[in-house]
Amino acid sequence: MLNKHEVPESIDRKMQGMASCSYLPEMLSNQEEFFRIILETTASVVLILQGEAGQLVYINPFARQLLGYQISELQNNNLIEMLVPAKHRAEVTRHYLAVLAGQKPLPFYETAILTKNGKTCYIRWTGSLLPGKQSVRQIVLIGHDITASVIARRQLKASREKYFRLFNNSPDVIYTLNHQGLVTNINKTALELMGYQKHEIIGQHYKNFLHPADQELAEKNFFVISQPGSRHHYTLRLKHRDGNYLYFEIKTFSHFDQTGDFVFIEGVARDITKQVRARKKLLEQHQQLKEMHAALQKAMITDRLTDLGNREHYEQQLLETETKEPWPCGILLLDVCGLSLINDSLGYEQGNLLLKKVAAVLKRYESEQISCYRIDGDGFAVLFKNLPEENIKQQVNTLLQDLASVTIDVANTRVLFSYGLAISNQECSLQDLHWQADRDLNQGKQNERNQAQMSIISSLQAALEERDYMTEAHAERLEQLADIFAVALDLTPQDRAHLRAFMLMHDIGKVGIPDRILLKPGRLTAQEMKIMQRHSSIGYRIAMASPEMAPIAKYILHHHERWDGTGYPAGLKGDDIPLLCRILAIIDAFDAMTNDRPYRRAMPEEKAIKELQRCAGSQFDPYLVQLFVEHVLPRQKTSHS
Repeated sequence: MLNKHEVPESIDRKMQGMASCSYLPEMLSNQEEFFRIILETTASVVLILQGEAGQLVYINPFARQLLGYQISELQNNNLIEMLVPAKHRAEVTRHYLAVLAGQKPLPFYETAILTKNGKTCYIRWTGSLLPGKQSVRQIVLIGHDITASVIARRQLKASREKYFRLFNNSPDVIYTLNHQGLVTNINKTALELMGYQKHEIIGQHYKNFLHPADQELAEKNFFVISQPGSRHHYTLRLKHRDGNYLYFEIKTFSHFDQTGDFVFIEGVARDITKQVRARKKLLEQHQQLKEMHAALQKAMITDRLTDLGNREHYEQQLLETETKEPWPCGILLLDVCGLSLINDSLGYEQGNLLLKKVAAVLKRYESEQISCYRIDGDGFAVLFKNLPEENIKQQVNTLLQDLASVTIDVANTRVLFSYGLAISNQECSLQDLHWQADRDLNQGKQNERNQAQMSIISSLQAALEERDYMTEAHAERLEQLADIFAVALDLTPQDRAHLRAFMLMHDIGKVGIPDRILLKPGRLTAQEMKIMQRHSSIGYRIAMASPEMAPIAKYILHHHERWDGTGYPAGLKGDDIPLLCRILAIIDAFDAMTNDRPYRRAMPEEKAIKELQRCAGSQFDPYLVQLFVEHVLPRQKTSHS
């Protein structure tokens, strides 16, 4: 295929002029030696062809050397068919015939030529019809070997195509900025990542796409990289079209002209948004793990209920303090008296609330020299370090006064504490100091505990009476009937005393029943009845906590058993039910039926007696029902009259 190109070298122009002269044959004949030298020494291809078949008339030495043919091999052959590749022959033939017909000189065209050894070389041709009166028209062709230039041009084109493929298909953003900071080029990846059209970026200043917080850094780097020999690497946030910012790791290269003036910046930016976010998430997770670890470490040495140090922390402090020699030291051990009774009677919620109140008082005293711990269920420890003995005693007295104001909410009862104190002004084992305080604690602990339990029980009884207006009158009536029953059964003095105490305290467990159930005006639901039935077990635990009440504890536990075994909590039957419980069952039921209750009015005595007799043998001991009706009630009436 022939391509138009620039004018060949000067020698070719001279020969072209010579070829177009009308008197060339005369010049050749007159100056044969001069032109022979020119033709045979020129570094251009010179051919003279004639006729439509393109037969060779003349070929210069350079052409023969380039093509590798002898003259004899070229003569009598159509050189177009012989030398021009098949795909270009038709076009070359068309141009050749046009020149041969005298239509126009051959313009400057390139075409491929096949050499004898099969190689392809590229020639830039020019030529024209030779003037004269030849019987067959002839054309002079002058060509310049541009094979190296064509190859270089093709390589350059391939290189450019490869560059543009890499430029547009690179997974990274590639861009260029001019010396003013305006975007002059940007690849397809950038447009896809940032959501813009190309015209929205080209010609814009790079600052228009930066996060406000990165403006100063970018401006500083732009100034630095505009200096000779600069290459830089930094991270910036670029604005996506949707308004969000992406993180890019940027590398820049500066380009300068031959005079050393800054021309443009070429930059490569890699989207690291996912990595940055992943790193941030990892840092957040790391921080969370640190916080969890710190929380776990604290939890390992902290009592969960009171937020004071736990037993492990306390023992650790004893060991660590010994190595630091912070003398003098003191240890105060405190026990909350009656805590188990409070838990049993009022529930663990009230017991836990009490412990929190105690802890709140202790926390007010904590400092660098005073630390507080919960070392067991009802026990606390206070460790004093680097304090004079008098200061320790003063702090202990003030602390005990503050603890004296702690009360139980339900019963509004002041809590009692037993305590032990040990102080040392010289170096000693803190373990030994702890045991000294423990011995001091245990010396009066039992008396204080008994005193606290009786105080709590009295308060519980008073609280129950305040909650249930029937309790006091109900207890008095039961006590009167119980005395008559005891005489009728000829009970021993001990059983009579137990029966009297039992009558007064049998419902003490109701202090642990919620008001919404205890004071409900209507009948209880099945679930509410289950809760109400717990009062016998609660009362049993309260009684067992006091040496004075322990003998009647079993009666409190079983005072709702039935003769036929359908009662609670143990389902005892017949004579297996303690006698005092069988007595209470009758007189309690009779009193309940003949007095108003929240859910019903009182019934006449005669109807109540019939109900007792009807339930004899199922709910009540039949013998005791008969004894109650025939002996106890008549004597009660006699005593009233």
